[in-house]
Amino acid sequence: MVENEHVNIRETPTEPYDHLHCFVETVEEAIARKHFVEAGRLIDEDAASAWFGFRTDRLFAIIGLLLTELSDPGFFLTSVHRAMTAAEPDVLFSPSVVAGAEKSEPAQQYFLAVFRMSAFRSNGIHREAVEQAETMRKHQGGLVSVFDRHNGWALHASVQLGISAMLAGDFHRAIAAFTEAQLHVEVPAFAFLTRDALVKSALIHASFGDPHQAEALLDRAEEVPRTSSWVEPQIDVHRDFTRMLLQDEQSGMEAMKEIHLHDIGEMWPFYIVALHRLMGTAGYRDDLEYQLKMFETLPLPKTAGHGFSGSVVPLKRALLALSSGRGAEAQELIGQADPEVPYTQLIDAAAHLYAGRPKEALLSVTQLRSETSGLRLLEVRRLAIVAAANYASENTPDSLKALEQAASLQRGLSSREVQLFSPETRRLAEQYITQWPQEHAGPSMFLTGLPDPGAALSERELVIIREIAMGHSRAQIAKNLYVSLNTVKSQLQSAYRKLGVSSGTSAVQEAERRGLL
Repeated sequence: MVENEHVNIRETPTEPYDHLHCFVETVEEAIARKHFVEAGRLIDEDAASAWFGFRTDRLFAIIGLLLTELSDPGFFLTSVHRAMTAAEPDVLFSPSVVAGAEKSEPAQQYFLAVFRMSAFRSNGIHREAVEQAETMRKHQGGLVSVFDRHNGWALHASVQLGISAMLAGDFHRAIAAFTEAQLHVEVPAFAFLTRDALVKSALIHASFGDPHQAEALLDRAEEVPRTSSWVEPQIDVHRDFTRMLLQDEQSGMEAMKEIHLHDIGEMWPFYIVALHRLMGTAGYRDDLEYQLKMFETLPLPKTAGHGFSGSVVPLKRALLALSSGRGAEAQELIGQADPEVPYTQLIDAAAHLYAGRPKEALLSVTQLRSETSGLRLLEVRRLAIVAAANYASENTPDSLKALEQAASLQRGLSSREVQLFSPETRRLAEQYITQWPQEHAGPSMFLTGLPDPGAALSERELVIIREIAMGHSRAQIAKNLYVSLNTVKSQLQSAYRKLGVSSGTSAVQEAERRGLL
């Protein structure tokens, strides 16, 4: 669910007097007069207005009161109260809850899926949240673009599917769901849902897609009429947060100071993206590493190794480790991330490059083409790895092909995008690619400190270093590998040269540092 607590309302525009405002006033009046049956009926008949009109704390208080005053409060009131008090998502799959939701009643099945999705999201279990959001959409039927037959709930289902998918790291699915929300017929009382879909789409594009598309989506979001829903102020925060991602590092760092973490809510993983981008570009690497380690210890809604929310901190720490030559630490951190998230696979491919394994890096990113398509910044990173992997393999023609493909992207490469390429491939592009930007774009921020071409260990050399790490003598290694002692000596000297060392102990240490062992 979109969170609604601790929102900074100092800059919130005056609330309009609309359907939600009227609904809230009517229910509050019934409560004040102790007309509890009437209040329960209003909420039961217009659950959407209750959900989005009242702040969570007030709705919870009203429902608690009605549960004590009504002899038969009904499924919605009972289920909302149980969902709000459940410590674990499993409670909402208990036989008593399932039996309470009649299988023949789509509305009850819908609300049960809403509560389950909310519980999963609160615990950082986002793939399961996506499944429940799909269930919500199933119970609301297909898209109806002529009229709203579901009182805003179908629109709500599309938005919640998008939010769950983006937290799970499935950005394509998220954008598709948000696009579906934009296609829904206009629902004036719940216009904030359309605005939320536009802003969340913009946030994905600002983080991993096309910044120009993000700007266009934010402009469209400004055209959507405001309502009195408690959701509006938080959407404003996410809008401002997205704009911060689109600014240069100096302006972005200043804007970041104005962002209150409690206002960001469950979009906190994208705050980590902004933190890494802005502080890393500004050169505050030590401060950035400290901040990332701190976030790792906070009780945020995440499950380690699950989805984007459970992966973003270790992945950003891994990038810092790679750029500092701490390959073994980077590999360990990447191992803590969700391997099914495409962003994890992209960073893992970069780690192969840093470790001097360009063939493995190239194989990984080739398989990622469908995942990065349509997400410009991810695709630029993929092409940067392709170019660097081919360069490290001394395959200049294919490196140039990747660089030319990147330079041919619509509107060309921005300075920030040029910084995603390694220094070596940038020099190559400046020399041979006519469309490549010639102005100075600043230091490379993604692929730096890569091994020189030809410096990658062969499989046999790596095996020998592993044998050395196990304490085996050269004679024992020759016996284990069924080769001559002279062959072991020759391959060992070649490995020393590539690693820039002169002894077995130093070779093992350097191989560990690069993450090869």
